[in-house]
Amino acid sequence: MLKTVTNQVSSDQLPAGTVLQVVNATLATAGSTTSTSFVDTGLTATITPKKASSKILVTAHLSGIFNQTQGQFLLAQLLRDATAIGEIAGATGYSQSGGQSGGGAASISYLDSPSTTSATTYKLQARVSGGASFWSNNNSISSITLMEVAQ
Repeated sequence: MLKTVTNQVSSDQLPAGTVLQVVNATLATAGSTTSTSFVDTGLTATITPKKASSKILVTAHLSGIFNQTQGQFLLAQLLRDATAIGEIAGATGYSQSGGQSGGGAASISYLDSPSTTSATTYKLQARVSGGASFWSNNNSISSITLMEVAQ
């Protein structure tokens, strides 16, 4: 005989620290930039928090190839909707003289408090210092993961 369960645990009954949901997105499409202003990388994910008091743990990794001459660098920033909430300064690069090209990456972990139950979008933007270039997802995959954590 099948028994119907009517007593379910709501998210309000779960203890602080419980992961309520996980959203993950990957980006394999190649892109490039020589911009010295932040531009979208295409790495984005959206979460609709179940509780306004929840924290969102964002982990993002942008990979690719970085080409620079001495002293140049790649910068990345994390945005919640249109607001910058975290920056990765001097994310990668070489300090030797002459043109250098090699694996480039920018990673960030950020614990955010969006204080909403509305859909919230997180994305990574990147820029380079003058004369450098960055090719994202060149034979690699970038990813972003959003975890809602009950408080």
